[in-house]
Amino acid sequence: MVTADGCWEVTSTGPNGYRQVHTSSGKMKLLHVLAYEEFCGPTLGFPVHHKCAKPACFNPDHLQLVTQRENVAEMLERNAYIKRIKELEDRVRHLEGLLSTGQGGEVIV
Repeated sequence: MVTADGCWEVTSTGPNGYRQVHTSSGKMKLLHVLAYEEFCGPTLGFPVHHKCAKPACFNPDHLQLVTQRENVAEMLERNAYIKRIKELEDRVRHLEGLLSTGQGGEVIV
Protein backbone atom coordinates (compact mmCIF):
# COMPACT_ATOMS: atom_id res chain seq x y z
CA MET A 1 0.00 0.00 0.00
CA VAL A 2 1.31 3.47 -0.87
CA THR A 3 0.41 6.13 1.70
CA ALA A 4 -0.22 9.83 1.09
CA ASP A 5 3.32 10.64 2.26
CA GLY A 6 4.85 8.18 -0.21
CA CYS A 7 5.56 5.30 2.15
CA TRP A 8 5.37 1.81 0.68
CA GLU A 9 3.84 0.07 3.69
CA VAL A 10 3.11 -3.55 4.33
CA THR A 11 -0.06 -4.27 6.25
CA SER A 12 1.25 -7.34 8.03
CA THR A 13 4.23 -6.81 10.32
CA GLY A 14 5.77 -8.36 13.40
CA PRO A 15 5.21 -7.03 16.92
CA ASN A 16 7.96 -4.42 16.48
CA GLY A 17 6.42 -3.03 13.27
CA TYR A 18 8.98 -4.54 10.89
CA ARG A 19 8.29 -7.15 8.21
CA GLN A 20 10.59 -10.11 7.71
CA VAL A 21 10.67 -12.05 4.45
CA HIS A 22 12.36 -15.17 3.16
CA THR A 23 15.11 -14.46 0.63
CA SER A 24 15.80 -16.67 -2.37
CA SER A 25 18.58 -18.31 -0.32
CA GLY A 26 16.01 -19.24 2.35
CA LYS A 27 17.27 -16.79 4.97
CA MET A 28 15.04 -14.35 6.83
CA LYS A 29 15.71 -10.67 6.20
CA LEU A 30 13.99 -7.43 7.14
CA LEU A 31 11.98 -6.17 4.15
CA HIS A 32 13.33 -2.61 4.31
CA VAL A 33 16.92 -3.92 4.30
CA LEU A 34 16.15 -6.16 1.33
CA ALA A 35 14.52 -3.20 -0.51
CA TYR A 36 17.54 -1.00 0.19
CA GLU A 37 19.92 -3.64 -1.12
CA GLU A 38 17.81 -4.23 -4.23
CA PHE A 39 17.37 -0.56 -5.19
CA CYS A 40 20.41 1.19 -3.66
CA GLY A 41 23.17 -1.37 -3.17
CA PRO A 42 24.84 -3.24 -0.33
CA THR A 43 24.47 -2.03 3.26
CA LEU A 44 28.11 -2.81 4.08
CA GLY A 45 27.04 -3.70 7.62
CA PHE A 46 25.42 -0.32 8.32
CA PRO A 47 21.89 -0.07 9.76
CA VAL A 48 19.18 0.91 7.26
CA HIS A 49 17.36 3.88 8.75
CA HIS A 50 13.78 4.97 7.99
CA LYS A 51 13.83 8.72 7.29
CA CYS A 52 10.03 8.58 7.55
CA ALA A 53 10.21 6.88 10.99
CA LYS A 54 7.79 4.15 9.87
CA PRO A 55 9.14 0.60 10.35
CA ALA A 56 6.57 -0.86 7.92
CA CYS A 57 7.85 1.35 5.06
CA PHE A 58 10.15 -0.15 2.44
CA ASN A 59 10.28 2.73 -0.07
CA PRO A 60 14.00 3.04 -0.93
CA ASP A 61 13.64 6.83 -1.14
CA HIS A 62 12.75 6.78 2.57
CA LEU A 63 15.75 4.63 3.56
CA GLN A 64 19.34 5.59 4.24
CA LEU A 65 22.45 4.03 5.68
CA VAL A 66 23.54 5.43 9.03
CA THR A 67 25.95 4.43 11.76
CA GLN A 68 24.54 2.60 14.76
CA ARG A 69 25.27 5.71 16.84
CA GLU A 70 23.24 7.91 14.44
CA ASN A 71 20.40 5.38 14.39
CA VAL A 72 20.16 5.27 18.19
CA ALA A 73 20.55 9.06 18.55
CA GLU A 74 17.69 9.70 16.10
CA MET A 75 15.49 7.15 17.88
CA LEU A 76 16.17 8.76 21.28
CA GLU A 77 15.49 12.24 19.89
CA ARG A 78 12.24 11.06 18.28
CA ASN A 79 11.17 9.40 21.55
CA ALA A 80 11.92 12.63 23.44
CA TYR A 81 9.72 14.57 20.98
CA ILE A 82 6.94 12.01 21.32
CA LYS A 83 7.13 12.27 25.13
CA ARG A 84 7.03 16.08 24.98
CA ILE A 85 4.07 16.04 22.59
CA LYS A 86 2.19 13.72 24.95
CA GLU A 87 2.95 16.03 27.90
CA LEU A 88 1.63 19.04 25.96
CA GLU A 89 -1.47 17.15 24.82
CA ASP A 90 -2.19 16.15 28.43
CA ARG A 91 -1.77 19.77 29.51
CA VAL A 92 -4.12 21.00 26.78
CA ARG A 93 -6.74 18.41 27.79
CA HIS A 94 -6.44 19.56 31.42
CA LEU A 95 -6.87 23.22 30.45
CA GLU A 96 -9.82 22.38 28.18
CA GLY A 97 -11.42 20.57 31.12
CA LEU A 98 -10.97 23.61 33.35
CA LEU A 99 -12.41 25.91 30.71
CA SER A 100 -15.40 23.65 30.02
CA THR A 101 -16.36 23.63 33.70
CA GLY A 102 -15.91 27.36 34.12
CA GLN A 103 -12.89 26.89 36.39
CA GLY A 104 -10.44 28.34 33.88
CA GLY A 105 -10.84 31.93 34.99
CA GLU A 106 -8.03 33.92 33.44
CA VAL A 107 -6.27 30.90 31.89
CA ILE A 108 -4.26 31.92 28.85
CA VAL A 109 -3.99 29.10 26.34
